[in-house]
Amino acid sequence: MNYPAAGRVAHLTAERDRLLERLGNGWQQVEAAKAADDPSVPRWEDVWIALLGQYTSLCDQLAIYEANQSGYAPDQPELVAA
Repeated sequence: MNYPAAGRVAHLTAERDRLLERLGNGWQQVEAAKAADDPSVPRWEDVWIALLGQYTSLCDQLAIYEANQSGYAPDQPELVAA
């Protein structure tokens, strides 16, 4: 999606916050499954790790976008989104 600068930051921030909430809920599910000796613990952990990857990627995107907006040139220019 193409957003104006403020809209792009707002979108990324909202998505980051949504993923952070899902991570918290997912961790509670993992802990509950462990406490219940649920055999699906590895599946819950896999889902949580996938969410963590999405969260990390989104945080990286947000940092790059904010760095580009501020004029900061990161050490790894290949990471800078066009």
